[in-house]
Amino acid sequence: MSDKWFDKLRHLFRKSPDTQRNSEGNICFDSRHGAEITTRDVVAGNKFSGSSINYGTISNVTNNVHLAPSGHDQSFFVGDIDADDSADDYRIKEAEIKQRLWKLDEAIDLYVEILSDKPPLKTTFLSYINLTICYLLLSETPGNIYLARKCFESARKNIFKPQEEKLYYTKAFLLFALGDENIGEALEYLNQALNINPEYVRAINLKASLLEEKKTPITDVLNELYFDENGDLLKIHQDDMGSLKNVGHLYSKKGDFDSALDIFHKALAIREDDAVLHCFIGDAHLFKALGSGVDSDIVLSEDGVQELSLAVKFYRSGNELYKGGQYPKDLNYFITNYTAALCLIGKHREAYEKAQYGLKLGVDHEELFLNKARLETIFGNYEDAHESFDKISDENRLFERANIFLSEGRSDDCIKFLHQLMESQDNDSEIFANCEDLLVEAYLQKDSLDKVSGLLLKVGRERRDTWRTKLGWARYYDKTSEWNRCEEFALIAIQESDRHPGCVVDVVNIYGRNEQFGKIILLLQSIIDEERCSQTSYAAFVYRNLAKAQLFDGRYHEVIKSAEKAKEVNVYEDEIGNLQLEAYLKIGDYTNAKSVAKALYRNHQDDYHLIYTLGALHIATWDLENGKKFLEQCLGINDQDVRVLITLGQTYFLEGDCNKSLEFARLAKDIDVSDPSSQAHSFFIQLHMLCGEVDLSAKYMHEFHNDFPDQQIVHVFGSEHTETGETKIPNELAEILQERATNFKTALDLYRNNSLPLTFLAKTFNLAVSVVYDWRRYYDLKINIEDGNPKVVFEETKNVLSFDKIILDYLSLLIFARLGLLNEILDEFKGIYVSHRTLEEITSSIVVQNDFMSREIFNALRFSPKVIYFSPESTLNVIEEEVVDVFTQSVEESLVYALEQDMPICFGDVKVRNYAKQKGKFISSGPVAMLHRLAGKNRISLADLARKKSILMAESHDFITFTSKEMFALASKNNFILTDELKQYFDYCLKIDPDVDSFCDVYINLFTMLNKKGVSFESLTEWMKYYVSTFCKLSFKDTMKSYWNPYLKSQKSGEVIRYSRAEYALFYLFVFVEVVFAGQQVKNYLIRSFLYEINHAPLLISCNSLRRKAIELAPKVIEQGSIGVNQKQIK
Repeated sequence: MSDKWFDKLRHLFRKSPDTQRNSEGNICFDSRHGAEITTRDVVAGNKFSGSSINYGTISNVTNNVHLAPSGHDQSFFVGDIDADDSADDYRIKEAEIKQRLWKLDEAIDLYVEILSDKPPLKTTFLSYINLTICYLLLSETPGNIYLARKCFESARKNIFKPQEEKLYYTKAFLLFALGDENIGEALEYLNQALNINPEYVRAINLKASLLEEKKTPITDVLNELYFDENGDLLKIHQDDMGSLKNVGHLYSKKGDFDSALDIFHKALAIREDDAVLHCFIGDAHLFKALGSGVDSDIVLSEDGVQELSLAVKFYRSGNELYKGGQYPKDLNYFITNYTAALCLIGKHREAYEKAQYGLKLGVDHEELFLNKARLETIFGNYEDAHESFDKISDENRLFERANIFLSEGRSDDCIKFLHQLMESQDNDSEIFANCEDLLVEAYLQKDSLDKVSGLLLKVGRERRDTWRTKLGWARYYDKTSEWNRCEEFALIAIQESDRHPGCVVDVVNIYGRNEQFGKIILLLQSIIDEERCSQTSYAAFVYRNLAKAQLFDGRYHEVIKSAEKAKEVNVYEDEIGNLQLEAYLKIGDYTNAKSVAKALYRNHQDDYHLIYTLGALHIATWDLENGKKFLEQCLGINDQDVRVLITLGQTYFLEGDCNKSLEFARLAKDIDVSDPSSQAHSFFIQLHMLCGEVDLSAKYMHEFHNDFPDQQIVHVFGSEHTETGETKIPNELAEILQERATNFKTALDLYRNNSLPLTFLAKTFNLAVSVVYDWRRYYDLKINIEDGNPKVVFEETKNVLSFDKIILDYLSLLIFARLGLLNEILDEFKGIYVSHRTLEEITSSIVVQNDFMSREIFNALRFSPKVIYFSPESTLNVIEEEVVDVFTQSVEESLVYALEQDMPICFGDVKVRNYAKQKGKFISSGPVAMLHRLAGKNRISLADLARKKSILMAESHDFITFTSKEMFALASKNNFILTDELKQYFDYCLKIDPDVDSFCDVYINLFTMLNKKGVSFESLTEWMKYYVSTFCKLSFKDTMKSYWNPYLKSQKSGEVIRYSRAEYALFYLFVFVEVVFAGQQVKNYLIRSFLYEINHAPLLISCNSLRRKAIELAPKVIEQGSIGVNQKQIK
C-alpha cells in the first residue's frame, strides 16, 4: 500500500474533543496536527480500553493496515488432482495439504521424494508443477527462482496432455512472479489455458488477480469472470474455495465489505481450517470498522468496535491455524493488521505480544516494527522503542520519534533528537526541511520565540522558504498577538500551498484561536464548493470545523445544512452530531434535536449530559413519560443534581401532580440549602405559591432573607413611619413604582395608538403572551383579532376552507381555549402545526404562572396525533428587521414556516395578519374566519357561533364581525327575549369606531326577521328600544369627540346639513317603522317609546325632521320591496 494512503489515515482514531476555550480563553478547534494528527490522542482516550497504561506517545497505528496484495495467496494456485486411489496421488494430496498450511519446505521434500521414485507421467507432471509454485512462493530465498524455472522446464518436458492447461497456468504464474511488466504475457498464457479448459477455476482466479493489477475496474473483473448476466455467481465458482476467496477479496478491494464477508462465510462453510480465509475475514471486519474501504475515515462507534472485535477473533483463529507454518513475505501484513486491530480496541498488551510473536515467526514487515516501537513508547519502554526504530531503514519513519516527543509535550527531547537527525542530512533534503518545520513547532511549544524567528529567518536567507515557512511566521505572529501580520502570512501560506490540507488545518486553528469564524467559514466552504476534500479523513475535518465555526458565528441553520451534507459524503461523526444537536437547540427545533440526540445516545448510553438533554427534549416536546424516564436515569447516576430535580419538579407540575412536584422542589432546596445563588430557592418558593401554599412561600422567603441578607429572590422593602406614626412608602420603592407605572402607561399608549401587535407588550415587559392577553379584562385592553371588514373576513374564511392543515399561533390557541373550541379545531383539521417556540411559551406559562388556559391548550394538544411541532428551515432574517422588536420568536417562526411550506396560518392578532398580507405571500386567517369554518362544517351551530362572538365582544376583542342571522339564531335559543348576551351585539358598536351603515343593516334586518317570525310586539319593541338607547349613547360619545358623519346630506339654499351617526341610525329605524307598521295604530306607540329612550337633547330635537323624511321615503321603500335605505334617495 502506498505512503499516500498512510497519509490519508494519519489522523484517524483520534478522540475528537468538543470545541472549547483553552486556559487563555481562545477557541480551540482541532489539535496541533489537524488532518495529520497522531493516533495517540485516540489510543490514550479509548473508552473501550480497560488498561491504566499511561498512553503517552503512540501514533499512526492505523497507517500500517493493508488489504491483501492481489494474487498472492498460494492456496489459489495449488494444482488440483484427478482423484484416483493410487499411492502416488495420495502422496501428492498430502504434499498439497502441507503446501496449503504453508509448510512449504516439507511439501518440497515430499514432492522430491515422489519424483525420486520415478512415478507415472501424470504424477511427475503434477509434482513439477507444484514444485514450481512452492519455489516461487519462497522466491525471497536466493536461488529459488532458478529452481522454479528448472522445475517448470521439467514439467514442460513431462507434460501430461489431459491436464495441459496447468502448464500454461503455471507459466503465467511464473511470469507474474518475475515482475509486473510480464502481466500482459502472463494473461496470454492464461487465455490459452482457458481455451483448453474454460472451467479451469485456478486460471480464472489468477486472471482476475492480473486484471486487477492492470487497474481493470473490479466490477468489470467480477462481471466478466464470476457472475452471469443476472448477477448470480457462476456454478463453477459456487463450491470452489479459491474462487470464493478471490471474489471476496475483490469485493474487499472494491470497498464492499458486506458482500466480501457474505462470500467469505460461504467459503468458511466449505472449509473451516483455511488460515488465509480467516485472515481475509479479519481484514474485511477491520476495514469495515475503518469505514468504506481504504479511503475512509474511522469513527469509533459501538458498531465499529464490534467490527474490530470480530476482526481480532478471526485474526486470532487464522494465526492459530498458521502455527507451525511459515508466513510468506506478501502476507506479513496479516500480523500487522492483527496488532493494529488489537490496539484500536484498547488491547495494547496483547497487541505487543502478537507483534513479538510475529517477529519470532520471521515476519519482517517494517510496519510491524513500527507498531512494536509505538507500543513500547506507550509503556514507557523508551530504550526498546529506540531499538525497534533503529531496525527500520526508512528514515522518514525515524522522524516519527521526534513527532512523538512533541505530541507528548517533551519539546526538549524533540529538539535534541531533531538536531541529531539533521546532522546526518543535507540541507536541501526533504527530511532536513521536515525537521525544520517540526523544530518551529517545538520552539513554539516552548515559547522560545527568538529561536522561532531565527530559524525562519535562516531558512529565508538560504532561499529555502516554502509555504510551510510562511505558515511558521503566521503561527509566530499568532503567539505574539500581532493579528494583522499573522493573517497576512496565513493568507500567503494558503495561496502558495494551493490550500494544502496541512496548511488549511493550521490556518483554521489560528483563525479559531482569534475567533475569526467568518474567515474559517469562507475558507472551508470554498474547499467544499471546489471539491478539494475528496480524501475522507480530510473531508471530515473540513465539515467538522465548518460546522464549529458556523455554530460560534451564530449561523445555526447553516450548521444543520453542513451536518446533513457531511452525511451525504459519509463523513458524519459524533462530533458533527453534537454540533448539529446544539444548532437545533439554539433555533428551538426540539423535534429534530431529539432525533439527533437519540442517534448519539445509541453509541453513548453512559453519557450523562446526553441523557439529561434527551430528558429535557422529550419534555420540551411534551412527551413527559419518556422525559421522566431519562431524568430518573440521571438521578440513578447522580441523585444530587439540582438541575435534574428542578426539571422533574416542573414536569410533574405540568402533569398537575402538585405533591410530586413539591417533593422534588424540597429535595433540590435541601441539597443547595447553603448556596444562596441556587435556582432551587426561587423554584421552591414559586412552586409552593402556584400550588396554593402561599403562607409557606412567604415564611421561607422571610427565612431566606434572614439567612442571606445580601441575596435577594425578590426585592423586599420595609415600611417607613413618619413622626406622627403614619406609614410611608420608602423613597426607593416609590421611585421604582413610579418608573414602572410610567413605563407601563407609555407602552400601553404605544400599543393603543399604533399598529402594534399584542406581542409588542409581551416583549416589552418580558411576559408571556397569555399574561398580556389577560389585560383585556384588567385594563380594558383591546385585542385586535379582526379589522371589522366583512369582505376581509369573507376572504379569510374562503382561505381557511380550502385547506385541511393549518398553522396556529399562541394567541389564536388562547382564543380558542377561551371559547372552549380546541377539540373542535383538532377534529376539523387533519394537521395542526404549532412551532416549538409556541410549545416553550405554553410550558413557561404553566410552570411560571399556572395559567389555566395554557394548561387547557397543553392537555388538548399533548396527546393529539394531529398536532405537528415544527421549526422553520430558513433563518429568521427573511422577516424584516423592523418586526424583530414587536414579534415574539414563535410568531417569527410561524411566519417563516408558513412562507416555506406555503401553508395557511391563523394568527390571533390582526396586526400580524396585516403585516403578512403586505408581503403578499402568506395565506392568512383569523379566529373569526375559523369560527365560520366550524359553523359551516356543522362543528358548531349558528347560535353557538353567535354565543362565542358575544364572549369575544364582552372581553374587548376588537372588530368582531357578525350577521343578523347569527343574532337571530342566538335569539331563537332564548325565545327571542333580549338577554344580556344579545345586548352585547348592540353595546359592541360603542366599544369600537363603528361603520354605522353595516351595523344598521344588520340590526334592521334582524328586526325584519323577528317580525316575520311573529315575535310578539312587546318583545320586538324591547329590541328596538335598546337599539335607540344604544345609538343615543353613541350620540353622547360623538358629541364629546365633536364627531360628525357625513352620511346624510341635504342642501337647502346652498347650505349643507350634516347628520350624526346616531341621527342616521334613528332615521333608519323610523323608515323601518313607517314601512312595517304602515297604517297600524301601534306605529305612533312605537315612536313615542323611542322618544322616551332618547335623553340627549340634540338628538331629540332632530327627531321630528328625521321622521318627516322617513315618512317621505317610506312609499318608495315599500315599492322596492325592501327597507334598505339608499343614500342617494335621501335629499
